[in-house]
Amino acid sequence: MADSTVDATNSAPSPPSPKSPEPSESPESIPAAPIANSVRIAAIICTHNREDYLGAAIDSLLTQTLPMDEYEIIVVDNASTDRTGAIVAAHREQPNLRYIYEATLGLSVARNTGAMAATAPILAYLDDDAVATPGWLAALLAGFD
Repeated sequence: MADSTVDATNSAPSPPSPKSPEPSESPESIPAAPIANSVRIAAIICTHNREDYLGAAIDSLLTQTLPMDEYEIIVVDNASTDRTGAIVAAHREQPNLRYIYEATLGLSVARNTGAMAATAPILAYLDDDAVATPGWLAALLAGFD
């Protein structure tokens, strides 16, 4: 009778497991700058392949009437394959702006990533295709005063 034992060392190699997509032209995650205890609200933009709109959304948050040391901006790149990272990198000099690459697709995942990264006690989510009015964050905070 023939031996029916299979030698695992001679088996074909397993196909490689799928890799998470890498950000295209993206900066390294921008770490939180030393932020004073004055940060009161976090504006979080979750985005996926919306390079045509993202710059305007970021710019609208950078022109808020609220002093910059009272808010932080967190951009969560949800596995984009376009120029999202490069668009955020163009704003890298802003001390209250952070970029986080999240490889797991899904708006809920991206929102949770932004919430976990926030240092502020209040969270405000801005869609990546929206433009905030200059007093948006101040008006939101007024409801908590």
